[in-house]
Amino acid sequence: MSEGREVQWVDIAPEQAGQRIDNFLMTRLKGAPRALIYRIVRKGGGAR
Repeated sequence: MSEGREVQWVDIAPEQAGQRIDNFLMTRLKGAPRALIYRIVRKGGGAR
C-alpha cells in the first residue's frame, strides 16, 4: 500500500458530531488540498 492510503479509524467526540464532514476532514488531514477532501466526500471514500 502506498503511504497515506491506509484505512484509519477515527473516534468522533460528542462536540464534533454535528460538524460538516468536509470541515472535520480538513482539520484531520492538515496540508491536504481542499479539492482532494471534496473528492473524498463526493466519491464516498471516507465514509465506509
